[in-house]
Amino acid sequence: KILNLNNNFNLIKTNPFKNLFFLNDLYFKNLKENLVHKFKIENINTIKNIEMDNINLLKPRWNKFFENNKNVNKLLLTNCKINMSIINYHYLKEVDFSSSNIYWSSDKAFFQNNLVLSILKLSNLTINNSLLDSHLNLKNFSKLYHLDLSINHIEYFRDNFFDNFQQLRFLNISFNYIKSISFDYFRSFTFFYLDMSFNELSHINFSYNTIYK
Repeated sequence: KILNLNNNFNLIKTNPFKNLFFLNDLYFKNLKENLVHKFKIENINTIKNIEMDNINLLKPRWNKFFENNKNVNKLLLTNCKINMSIINYHYLKEVDFSSSNIYWSSDKAFFQNNLVLSILKLSNLTINNSLLDSHLNLKNFSKLYHLDLSINHIEYFRDNFFDNFQQLRFLNISFNYIKSISFDYFRSFTFFYLDMSFNELSHINFSYNTIYK
C-alpha cells in the first residue's frame, strides 16, 4: 500500500508499478527526470496520499496521473514545479505546496470545490495580494484548521478575509510585508499558534471586544 522511492530507483530493472492495484501512499523525492519517466506511473488510480519533493510535474504524463487519482486526501508537493490547472480535488484534507514553482490556472480559483480542507501550507511562494484575492480565494475552506502563508509578498488582508475560518487554530503569516493588522480579524478564534513576526507592522489595532470577549 506504500511505495517510497528516491534515486535508488535507478537500481530497479523492472516496472515496480505494474501490478500495484491497491497502492494508497506514494512518496517521491529527488528523482531524476529519466527515472520518473521510466515507468508508467500514470496508470495508477488508487492513491490517497501523495508526497513529492523536488519533482518536475509539468510533463504531460503527470496530467493523466493527477486526473486518474481524484480521491486524494493528502497532497504534499514541496520544491516542485506544479501546473495548478491539472489539480482540482474535492476531498483534500491536507495540502503543502511550500517552496514550489506554481503555474496558476487563469480560469478557476484554487481548489474552488473543496469543502473539507483542514491544513494548508503555502509558504515561500511569492504570493502577493493580487494572487491572494483571485486564484487563492480561500473563503470556502470553512474547515481550515492550519494556515501557513509565511515567506510571501502579502501586504494586507481584506477585512472579511478570515470570516469563514471559524475552526482556524494555527496561523503563520510571518516574513511578509504586512504594515497594519487588526485583531478584530481574529475576534472569534481561539489560537493555539499565531505568528506575525518579521513583517513591516507599524499599526496593530486591539479593540476592547477582541481582548475581553
